[in-house]
Amino acid sequence: MRNRIAEVRQAAGLSQVQLVELSGIPRRTLQMWENHQSAPDIYKAYQLAKALNCTIEDLLVIEENEEKPE
Repeated sequence: MRNRIAEVRQAAGLSQVQLVELSGIPRRTLQMWENHQSAPDIYKAYQLAKALNCTIEDLLVIEENEEKPE
C-alpha cells in the first residue's frame, strides 16, 4: 500500500504546517508518512481525511499486484 497524502495535501493548497494545525498530527509523523517511511493507522488516516475534506480511500492506494489482507 502506498499513500497519496502529499499529493492530496498539495492539491488542497495546504503546507505541511497548515495540515498539522488542522489535523493535530505531529509534523515529523506527517513527514514520515509523506516520505513513505511509515503509514498512518486507520484513526490517523481518518483525521487526515477529515482535515483534507476527502476520503481515506483518496489518501491510501492499494497497488494492483499487492496481496490484500484476509
